[in-house]
Amino acid sequence: MTSTANQARTALPVGTVVRATRFRRGSAVGTYKAIVLGPYGPDGSASGYRLWFFRAGAARAGTGALGLAFHGEATAIGSLDGMSERTLRAVVQGSNGCSEAHSVWMEASKVWMRKRAARRAGREDIPA
Repeated sequence: MTSTANQARTALPVGTVVRATRFRRGSAVGTYKAIVLGPYGPDGSASGYRLWFFRAGAARAGTGALGLAFHGEATAIGSLDGMSERTLRAVVQGSNGCSEAHSVWMEASKVWMRKRAARRAGREDIPA
């Protein structure tokens, strides 16, 4: 029988939508959806994840929308492909200009443009 401490952890890729506890001023305020911005840990050991709680505001320092979660505290619930076009547009706008969220901005932009083009291709009455 193998203990959970010895099992290999599967790292969540950048752009994964997770559900995690959000902390504000040291106390938990609830469980919210977030997007993984990348690994967190000293010397790249990846002891946790940097998160952006995208419904709490733009991905900028001082907004309270950025946070951290250790392995096991964040539960993967989807990806950027599963988001609606409207939500993706908000993610693109909120992550624009933040160096920590650049890879999320790139991926969300691709998915948003693909979904937007597919929607517009289905309706010829909308000018391009």
